[in-house]
Amino acid sequence: MVVVNTFNQSEVLGNLSLLNCHRVVYPLTIGRRLDRNMWQLAEWNLADWSDQCHRKGGLVVADGLLLAGGPGDCETLAALLLGKIDAMEGTCDFDWYHILNCGFRVPLVGGSGKDRNGILLGRQRTYARVLPGEEFSYKNWIEAIRAGRAFVTNGPLLTLTVEGENPGAVLDLPSGRTTVRVRAEARSALSIERLEIIANGEVVADKEATGWPSSALIETEVDVRNGGWLIARCSGDREEPDALCWRNQAHTNPVYVQVDGRPPPANPSSVPELQKVLDEKQAVVESCCRFETDSQRDRLLGIFQAAREELLRRAGN
Repeated sequence: MVVVNTFNQSEVLGNLSLLNCHRVVYPLTIGRRLDRNMWQLAEWNLADWSDQCHRKGGLVVADGLLLAGGPGDCETLAALLLGKIDAMEGTCDFDWYHILNCGFRVPLVGGSGKDRNGILLGRQRTYARVLPGEEFSYKNWIEAIRAGRAFVTNGPLLTLTVEGENPGAVLDLPSGRTTVRVRAEARSALSIERLEIIANGEVVADKEATGWPSSALIETEVDVRNGGWLIARCSGDREEPDALCWRNQAHTNPVYVQVDGRPPPANPSSVPELQKVLDEKQAVVESCCRFETDSQRDRLLGIFQAAREELLRRAGN
């Protein structure tokens, strides 16, 4: 099955893959560089691209997320916090953990941007679980991604269940229940060194892989008395000895846990990390971007303010 989508780019605001929206979302690029440290922005922004894609039933994927200062991906985090972005592309990513820790259920996906022969096509892949009885179609695959029923890999096969539920599920535990049963398994034709289970950003169980092909299995109970999220990941400690020099790894999406129907509290250490990034990115926009009108500038800065308010609202919960 081959489908055609668009990769919309802005050197300063960020890049988005717009999937399954059936029509091209224009403009394909936003802004232009005036000099080394200054950009001219037009009326459009990432939120506009996302809204257009969603009106057509599409899926919006952020091309990475840089939680650091500098003139790149300036609007990406703000758009994500406002629900404009459905998934983010990446691998095992500490930045993603901060986002999950603040209560934002944003799936991870993998893709390979092949722009030269030195890059392997399909090196980073996304496997999605279509629901039983559903037709195997591109639309159903898209909805599986949106729901987080997927894992990302450049080779290993990785599974995770929490109380028998797969990634993307939301478990509602009764008050007083403190642990859940977790099972994770990794298998790989190329070597992997370790399988880990992560709960709310912390490694809570791990197992060394053995054999050839490499494999590892963890069956354990994890304390989730306050709720949160759990994922599995596996990786090699060394790079494979070939021309591509890539590390063998895979990462599931989370199973989410809440108690008595209440979302877990935001992690107090993750909230200021995201606030800091919003402030840094807004400072770049204010100092390094020129706008055709004041209303365009105020509209983009309003997105940062709305994202900051949403983050504080989650922190209050």
